Amino acid sequence: MIDDSNKNDNSICRSTFPVETNRVTEHTRKESKMHKQVRVLVVDDEPRICRLILDVLVQEGYMVEVSFSGADALQLISKYNYHLLITDLEMPGIDGLELIKKVKKRDPDIRAIMITGNEIDDVAAWSLRYGIDNYMKKPFNIMELKRVVKQTLCTHKIVLEKM
Repeated sequence: MIDDSNKNDNSICRSTFPVETNRVTEHTRKESKMHKQVRVLVVDDEPRICRLILDVLVQEGYMVEVSFSGADALQLISKYNYHLLITDLEMPGIDGLELIKKVKKRDPDIRAIMITGNEIDDVAAWSLRYGIDNYMKKPFNIMELKRVVKQTLCTHKIVLEKM
């Protein structure tokens, strides 16, 4: 579970969800082993969006951490290696676009998914310029989230030896 009660004091949360194993199929176990090493950082100033993404991806077997601001996300990124960054576009302080630019300077191999309520045409144009690998328009559904994450990771063939 994530604790966002101290959101203003410490905007970094880590997942502590146990993955249920009693209902896991053989196919899911194989996928889960693959995902287990994939580290995902979710950045959004809306705790309920972070919680939704965290819940879905943890159940899919990913290692997920959450930050509620771009500045705190940069601190995490300076300490840990991530394979995938999922960030909202519009946030106070460092917005999602600026965050992706800074992260890509530090680690050009990290994959980035932008979440936005804005027009997708803008994000599509920025994708080529700033290294955004994929994007989703708010509101999005769980199946779309799973598909976009899997597509982003598979398309770019994550190299897990980096960890």
